[in-house]
Amino acid sequence: PDEEMAEQEIAVVNHSSKTEPPWHSDRDGSLLDPDQVEQGMAKERQSLRDFHVYTEVDESEPESLGAKIVPSAWVLGAKHGGVKARLVAQQVNTGGWADTFAATPSGCAHRLLLLVAARKQWPVQLGDVSTAFLHASLPEPVYLRPPATERKPGKVWKLAKALYGLRQSPQLFQQFLADQLAHLGWRRLITEPQLFVHEPTGAMATIHADDMLLTVPAKARTRLMKEIEGPVKMKWTDTVTEDQWVRFLGKEYRRVKDGFAVRVPPEYYEKLLEMFRLETCRSVVSPAENVSDHGTKGESLSDQQVSQYRTAVGKLMWLIHERADLAYVVKELARNLREPTTVEWGRLKRCLRYVRGTTNAEQHLTYNPQESETLLQVMVDANWARDGGRKSTSGGVLLLQGFPLEHWSKTQANIALSSGEAELYAMNSGAVELRRLSNVCAELGQTLVGMLLCDSSAALAVPYRRGTGRMRHLEAKDLWLQEEFRRGHIKFQKIATADNVADLLTKPLTGPAMRGLCTDLGLMLQPGELRDEVNVLEAHPPPTCQGCQRLAELDCTYAGQLFWRCPGCNRTKSWRAYQRGWTGWRDDDVPASSRDEQQPLPPTPRRTATTARTGRSRTVANSSPPSPVTQVYVTTGATELRAPLGAQVDANSADPVLQQSLATRRQIDYLAGLCRRRGRDEATVLRPGLTKAQASAWIDELR
Repeated sequence: PDEEMAEQEIAVVNHSSKTEPPWHSDRDGSLLDPDQVEQGMAKERQSLRDFHVYTEVDESEPESLGAKIVPSAWVLGAKHGGVKARLVAQQVNTGGWADTFAATPSGCAHRLLLLVAARKQWPVQLGDVSTAFLHASLPEPVYLRPPATERKPGKVWKLAKALYGLRQSPQLFQQFLADQLAHLGWRRLITEPQLFVHEPTGAMATIHADDMLLTVPAKARTRLMKEIEGPVKMKWTDTVTEDQWVRFLGKEYRRVKDGFAVRVPPEYYEKLLEMFRLETCRSVVSPAENVSDHGTKGESLSDQQVSQYRTAVGKLMWLIHERADLAYVVKELARNLREPTTVEWGRLKRCLRYVRGTTNAEQHLTYNPQESETLLQVMVDANWARDGGRKSTSGGVLLLQGFPLEHWSKTQANIALSSGEAELYAMNSGAVELRRLSNVCAELGQTLVGMLLCDSSAALAVPYRRGTGRMRHLEAKDLWLQEEFRRGHIKFQKIATADNVADLLTKPLTGPAMRGLCTDLGLMLQPGELRDEVNVLEAHPPPTCQGCQRLAELDCTYAGQLFWRCPGCNRTKSWRAYQRGWTGWRDDDVPASSRDEQQPLPPTPRRTATTARTGRSRTVANSSPPSPVTQVYVTTGATELRAPLGAQVDANSADPVLQQSLATRRQIDYLAGLCRRRGRDEATVLRPGLTKAQASAWIDELR
């Protein structure tokens, strides 16, 4: 694949300089139909005439004025069964300063618009401005040397409009469109300059280059769309509905209950996997191993592998806004773009193997109708000094009324001397994002209540006091949260680690833990299971033993891992979570301790038809306790033959039930967090004498 990629890059460079048939695509170097190329060029020539883009002048005119002549070329590419031809200027930065800045809307702006549409049940319309830049006029004329197909001896073009390729064109078009919308009653926000609000109706629009995302009251929809079509050549494309996916800026959207779903097109993943020939690889359950290998030194990669590594990481960075489960891993991969080694190469391939199994992942953007519309929450977390450079990682999630607006995973600039300091830096980053969105909503006429949630008691204590305290090395800028708290701008609250979805963004997690946090954030890694999710025990009734033809009985190990046991011959049949199927029947001569090594039962579905997700809080229809755990067979005999399971209910009892191990501290803490999240009474779950098997059954029921 490395050699193939290099050949494609060379082909694109060679074909881009062609000025006559055979014509090749500037995207991938593929051969284009000459008739379709001519049709595309004719359409572009007509657009240049319609907008009065240029006038022909003698070549001596720019020479007499001392003006530079900008070269130009055709850019060709296959599109919608034909060929898209664009005549572009080839103006480059020669080192001189020029005011060419053009803003783009943040991902948070797009999601804020979708939140308003979800709350008010307004339609969401997609639009595209045809030949956008040609609408704007140039403040000063620019002289252009046309391509060979358009050139006349001794003649050059004097441009009057912002042709594609000129450095000023994006900025000029943005200002032109903003002025036209202002005449129609639209207001441009200062804090988010590509977010517009229609004052009379409350409609909102975001504009990214020439692509528009519009939400508007249904009654005013037709009128506002026609008004926008007046000053610009607008082409309205799709409406976001529940029936099908529609594409906007490369991502796909559709409506769901109380919001929207967004995903990266599956074919995007397929092309990425094809680069490494991993189309048919075996997937893994997590994007990275939960072990630190930063002390491992790898060998240098070849030039082709380095190029391939950088391309793959760039493609992964584009999709992490909709894939929070990949944010931390991709961030770590991007830190080694300069000189990646075989260690980073292995991490990248591990990440791609995980991608192989999650190509249909969907991010559900839904709000909680039961929460206040002014509740703005930011959950933050930090992972202290995990990497080889001893720098920590900050992660955060921004939620407005339970609607996910933004998430991030960043390496901290300073080296923290303690986990509390690292958490404080994460709180500072989260508070910055919270204030930014508060300022945007203030321009929209909505005053928000900012709430910062963190699971570190040491970091949460800093805003409530004055000064540095024991962290005497902190700078004044690190203590600005103290003033924010006293002014009432931000409130602080402790959150259990099990509930903190920002934990997903700071470290590699195991498969079950990662999937649980993804579900809490609305990221459905296996969306197909949402429509027909049932417990594995309901989907698989008790099997019949092939030996004695008797129905098997449900049994479990010390750790609560379930399997079927034949009451006649004691043969067992266990569940393998990875293959999502039951093993064959095994004879009872297998040592009993091996039963403890069986794969655990997949957790009970986290979102069923009777479970309504409403932001960070949920209501579960079925609140009955889990079915009682059946007889637990333990290893009898000498103590040294038993697995080290910790304290027992009654070590001296001959009753196998009383020989069970008590629940671990980790199980109890996790159960306590689940009870708070599900609204269950902890006293009914965390009873004295709770065993490991019972705790596992409760976890499977509540998770």
